[in-house]
Amino acid sequence: MEKSHRNLDSATCCPRYTDYCPFCKDKSRKLNRKDFVEHLKTCPDKPNECKYSHLGCERKARKSDLEKHYRDEVDHHLTLLDSKLRQVASGPRFAPPTAATAAATVVPAGGTGEVEEVKRKVADIHDHFKKLQVNVANWAHTTLEFEQMADKFGGISQMRQFLKNLDEKIRQMETPGVEEQRWVTCDLCKKELLHSDMESIHRNLDSATCCPRYTDYCPFCKDKSRKLNRKDFVEHAKICSKYTVTISGLLQYLQDIGTRLRLTSNLSNAEGTVDASSSMVQQKLNEIEFRLLNLEGTSYDGFLVWKVSNFTKRRREAMDKRVTSIFSQPFLSRHQDFKFRVRLFLNGNKSGKGTHVSVYLVLMQHEFDDIQEWPLKATVSFKMVNLRNRADDVAKTVRFDSGNQRPSGREDLSVCCGEAKFMSISQFKNSDRFVKNDSFYLEVDVAVDGESGQGRRGRRK
Repeated sequence: MEKSHRNLDSATCCPRYTDYCPFCKDKSRKLNRKDFVEHLKTCPDKPNECKYSHLGCERKARKSDLEKHYRDEVDHHLTLLDSKLRQVASGPRFAPPTAATAAATVVPAGGTGEVEEVKRKVADIHDHFKKLQVNVANWAHTTLEFEQMADKFGGISQMRQFLKNLDEKIRQMETPGVEEQRWVTCDLCKKELLHSDMESIHRNLDSATCCPRYTDYCPFCKDKSRKLNRKDFVEHAKICSKYTVTISGLLQYLQDIGTRLRLTSNLSNAEGTVDASSSMVQQKLNEIEFRLLNLEGTSYDGFLVWKVSNFTKRRREAMDKRVTSIFSQPFLSRHQDFKFRVRLFLNGNKSGKGTHVSVYLVLMQHEFDDIQEWPLKATVSFKMVNLRNRADDVAKTVRFDSGNQRPSGREDLSVCCGEAKFMSISQFKNSDRFVKNDSFYLEVDVAVDGESGQGRRGRRK
């Protein structure tokens, strides 16, 4: 009576019996069996079967509770999977022939060799299947972790779209258009900068060079109680529960998943698909990480401002011959045809060794080298910034138009030109006009013959 005839969840429930839903808290009206069946379609607290019920899991719970069940009962589900595989493997389809069945089999004359060959193949298949059981269990565990990670993005398709958008943004950064190269002025701090840097760096609370007057809500959590400036955001990030979801953290997490996926390399077709996807994800992550590191601080107009920090330490290393020279970050000419970097000797080089600071422009290999005219012809200006009075900057200009060929295939770079006696060491290290807070600034301006248009160089006063 109580278990079936007066139980709304029973198919044999009395058609005139009414009661409240036994699962949710809706007590607005009583339901009969027919109404209860319709109500279950939208009931938020109705029990759902575990997605591993076909393996033998009998757990039923609300959808929100099932998520916790999947996380907590991974070992239980793997045990069920292993038991199912063992059961299938021990069935008559996979069992090797026994003595009884062999005796009952009528062997035609001259067919003994063929029967033995069939027995051997069946036994080999059985052994191979047993070895795959462990790999299948590992693959199932790794796949479950990957699904849980994908759920954080709203599914695999959303995660794929996220990576696609991230890759597209990086490609846009690598090939800046006319709009991105336009100079704009921040209306808050009046600083001039590239249009492409305004939103991505200057008005980004998570950027170390964010405008000090810019305020916004935390881009990670949902706290909209007050807007933060850069200083407030740094303090807020220490307690923000969502701040850990950053690009670097995501890269590391996906790399860990990729490593685990590669451990299942002994599986068959499904296993090979997982390995191929894992390799593609790992390769894409490595490319993205490399691009991010190289894009930071890159200039695209032939003008470089290089801040050299830790001057005291670097100077000591140069004198001890441990690190005789240092390199700047790469930068490109105005039309992005040539790629350069600056090499600095803090204890001098050649004729300036021990007495002067030596500076050289270095030409690097670039993807457009095959279509350029060689040798490179350009004018290079080196300028050591005087922090007290810019009119007293130490500046030298070098002109080169021969003997500066493209870097060879064996070497990534070649020295174009420079000054061995660019600046006296005594003048440099004994004055706070050039060194402040253990740092100094070096400006380099490269004007390649044939280039036109106003870059940053044309905006300097």
